[in-house]
Amino acid sequence: MSARIAIIGGGPAGAAAALYLARNGAACTLIEAGARAKAGECVPPEAAPLLARAGLIDPSTEGHRASAGVRVNWTGEETTHDYLTRPHGRGWNLDRLTFDEGLRARAEAAGAHVLKARFHGLAGVSPFRLVLSAEGEVLECAADAVLDASGRVSAFARRAGAKRLQHDRLIALHARHTGVVDDPRLLIERTEAGWWYSAGLKDALVVSFQTRDNLKAAPLPPPATRRRLQELSPASVTRYAAGSSRLDAIAGDGWLAIGDAAVAHDPLSGHGIAAALRSGFDGAAAMLAWLGGDRSALQTHATIRDAAWGAYVEGLAAHYAQPRL
Repeated sequence: MSARIAIIGGGPAGAAAALYLARNGAACTLIEAGARAKAGECVPPEAAPLLARAGLIDPSTEGHRASAGVRVNWTGEETTHDYLTRPHGRGWNLDRLTFDEGLRARAEAAGAHVLKARFHGLAGVSPFRLVLSAEGEVLECAADAVLDASGRVSAFARRAGAKRLQHDRLIALHARHTGVVDDPRLLIERTEAGWWYSAGLKDALVVSFQTRDNLKAAPLPPPATRRRLQELSPASVTRYAAGSSRLDAIAGDGWLAIGDAAVAHDPLSGHGIAAALRSGFDGAAAMLAWLGGDRSALQTHATIRDAAWGAYVEGLAAHYAQPRL
């Protein structure tokens, strides 16, 4: 099996890259291990152009829920940030499994080859020889170039010699409670132990507790979050790494890390699907330029991402410098 460009990981960054490449006539294979449980995602109105670029002009057609704003209790008093006066008018609470599946389907419809397989290692370079498994069979895929969109594990980049640098150890405990809440807006409540996020999807309330403490279970939710949960079914809790981290090198000869595989952000920063989509589109463009003969394209992309990381760390420090309750 061979591919001009192999993309490892079918989340938002990888699928956006596949969509971009297919639309531009580049042969690519999107390697996706399969659906995994994921939290919902809240995107502000400003994400609308990126969603449209990804083929999702009206997210309600996929069952995503519109949101009129954000409720925040950061210092003991709740404030509301209204979206309706902003360009594009409303945000969206996205069901991640549905969103990811839809984006992969649009990439496939545009001409990308979607392969349900798991990446295991690198057997050689020039071309890259990727070791995969699918339905119990071991496969090898040869590729002239690789985009690593495997998330925080950076599965390809780390095998290519890059190292993961951890900025902090934030963890998140996520639960999806079945039921419908009347007000779907994102609610953020700050406590001494950490930060609570909750948002309404079409059929569930997604709740996330995020902390730097090494907790196995979340503490009692604060009042507004607790009120939202009263009429909903209990749910199992999944633990995720949620801290800021990055690779020491996001590009090499013929490969580039995109999305969380390159740089992962703290949820408080407001990065998320929009940043992943942008990284996928921009990374795919850089790879096409590299394959077209511009041998500086990948490193130029990496330099831009490094500068963005510095600005991100400064902004995050300002957020956390605000007084606690």
